[in-house]
Amino acid sequence: MSKLLDIRDLAIGYRNHAVLKGINLTLGTGELTSLLGSNGAGKSTLLRTIAGTLAPVSGEIQVNGKPLRSLSAQSLAKVIAIVNTERTMAGCLTVRELVGLGRHPFTGFMGQLSHEDKERVEQAMRQVGIEHKAACSMASLSDGERQKAMIAKALAQDTPLILMDEPTAFLDAASRIEMMSLLASLAHEQGKSILLSTHDIAPAVSLSDRLWLMMPDGSVAQGTPAAMAATALPSIFAGRSVTWDNAAGDFRAIKH
Repeated sequence: MSKLLDIRDLAIGYRNHAVLKGINLTLGTGELTSLLGSNGAGKSTLLRTIAGTLAPVSGEIQVNGKPLRSLSAQSLAKVIAIVNTERTMAGCLTVRELVGLGRHPFTGFMGQLSHEDKERVEQAMRQVGIEHKAACSMASLSDGERQKAMIAKALAQDTPLILMDEPTAFLDAASRIEMMSLLASLAHEQGKSILLSTHDIAPAVSLSDRLWLMMPDGSVAQGTPAAMAATALPSIFAGRSVTWDNAAGDFRAIKH
């Protein structure tokens, strides 16, 4: 496993006001990493900073050994793909057309897809199991199918790093586990580095290769799920009426 993302002494926030400081993290290739923390802990802010859409207050982020700030928009689009939380407003597009948008960093000014581009689009749809809906409009899809189409678009972009903000937010319980399992398989089989934020802690612990935990003191801890579950994870919701049950692999209510 090689190091794809290297975050050094990072401070994140808005208008030079840091909400989190001293962040030091790494991300390897071929791994699914889940970012966990309570509401308002800064998960989305950290993801936006890594994506390059929000400037860091201080510190440095390197991707493949290059400073993130040195990359042009086109160069950035070739190393980082983003799957957002919001329901996509792409009802007029077919699934194939949406996934094809992932090839735009490689198509030049005219945006015409070559034969190779079209083959990559078909491959990306097959990889997530949405190829049978290729000619369907995005508006006709279920939430799970829509999310698969957005992931296929990110795969078609052919980036080593995929960032996802709450990819299971609109899915039912069974679909959430299926989605996490799919992402783990894509990371391992395609050699992708996938970083996602999620509130689905039990599936994240059971299916992720690594965890990033937003701690109550403002630090961000990292490690394997087993190590984090035994040490840092119980403190995420310290003071609340829940506790982490390591044997069950999930949070449970504290009985008074």
